[in-house]
Amino acid sequence: MSRLCLRFMPRSSTARHVMTAAVLLLAACGSAPPSPPEAIRQEITELRAAIGQTLGDPVREREAVAAADRLRDAALAFNARVTRFRTELRAMNARPDTQEAALRDLFSRFDADRNRLRSDILDAHFALVQASTAEDWVYLSKAEHKVLQAALRTE
Repeated sequence: MSRLCLRFMPRSSTARHVMTAAVLLLAACGSAPPSPPEAIRQEITELRAAIGQTLGDPVREREAVAAADRLRDAALAFNARVTRFRTELRAMNARPDTQEAALRDLFSRFDADRNRLRSDILDAHFALVQASTAEDWVYLSKAEHKVLQAALRTE
């Protein structure tokens, strides 16, 4: 068996390095995607980097970073609330004795939390817009969009 492997192993060190890199790349591609909270944090890191690269004014940059931090907190809270709602709903649906009033209460609490968190997200969004120019927003909006997409993803 070892003779067979050696026969197909490249002889030059450059070819071996390329083959090793290809194997490592394939292994990395097979890893699990980040959890929704990890994805939100990663996208916020990208948004903060975009803020640093795009905004030239230190005052506007501080305002935008603060807004990005508020967006992170609201996106994480929204994602956690949606996840908890789905878990509670599945548990209620699994019980045949669940009362309609309990379901209505679950939806009512979720709607109230969703509205509050949506307002927090919008406040952070408008603070980001206010801290940027129209030219800046072209770049920052793409990064913000990725944060919001990550917030909507659940496990």
